[in-house]
Amino acid sequence: LYVMFYPQLVAGPIERPQNLLHQFREHHEADPALIGSGLRLMAWGYFKKMVVADHLAVYVDKVFGNPTAFHGFPVIAAILFFSFQIYCDFSGYSDIARGTARVMGIQLMRNFNFPYFASSIREFWTRWHISLSTWFRDYLYIPLGGNRVSAGRWCFNIMLVFMLSGLWHGANWTFLVWGALHGLYMIAEYLKQRRTNTHGKYRPLAQMSFSGFLRLSLVFLLVSFGWIFFRAKNMDQAFELIKNCTAGYHFFHPGLTTGIVSSFGFYTCVLGILALTGMEILLRFKNFRLRFMNWSSHYRVACYIMLCLTIVSLGVFNHYRFIYFQF
Repeated sequence: LYVMFYPQLVAGPIERPQNLLHQFREHHEADPALIGSGLRLMAWGYFKKMVVADHLAVYVDKVFGNPTAFHGFPVIAAILFFSFQIYCDFSGYSDIARGTARVMGIQLMRNFNFPYFASSIREFWTRWHISLSTWFRDYLYIPLGGNRVSAGRWCFNIMLVFMLSGLWHGANWTFLVWGALHGLYMIAEYLKQRRTNTHGKYRPLAQMSFSGFLRLSLVFLLVSFGWIFFRAKNMDQAFELIKNCTAGYHFFHPGLTTGIVSSFGFYTCVLGILALTGMEILLRFKNFRLRFMNWSSHYRVACYIMLCLTIVSLGVFNHYRFIYFQF
């Protein structure tokens, strides 16, 4: 039953048996609160996948599929769009899976915790694909000695863990380089913190300073740069995209997207990202959910209907599969 439990069967979250087996043995009755919560989570997952990720996929696929044909702004847009595409695609899948299980009274672990609001690479990996990153931590990093070793050995452990996590995605140089990049990010961050005796700590968004916003932006850009290798089919394609980022004229001219997608498609991508970011900012405030649930049922139902209508009217209903199914 554990192996065949379909909400976590194909792509995660990678549930530990000890977190799931005891729930199968418990008696479950229909719980309206869990059913409502699960359906809301599923709807939000469908919005991420079908409205945001799949619209971004149209743009990203065209640029990454023919990198020599695009220069400047279209390439930068495609790289940034892929950062949101892979997040919305995979976290959307996880939300749908968790929501489906919750409707049946089963609780799956949270796999994403607003990773693009991380102010350090280390924090990013505590928020991204949590079930996989904790698996590598418990079964590889800690047995290698974790952080209870010398600085040199720790650097070796980190590089080994991240390079193997890259190979876990596929036997391709691009995945190996992607993993190695994140290993180097972690080592550079560690050496800087060791030299300055500072350690990044989580701060609520409302208390974030301008310097904190810059750190958040830098982490996002570093992660986005790494996604180039993750998405590219081979190293030549990755380096071609990097080279073409700064090539061409009219560097930030949105009109250059004509021929890739329609203006409507491009601005749908942008609005989808803005809507996603705005909602995730609200969800980071602990009292937002409580206030929302205290609204009149009429207002809440209106919000649910609007979300469903957005999915039906703007969702992409075609061949786009979940990215992580290939892994």
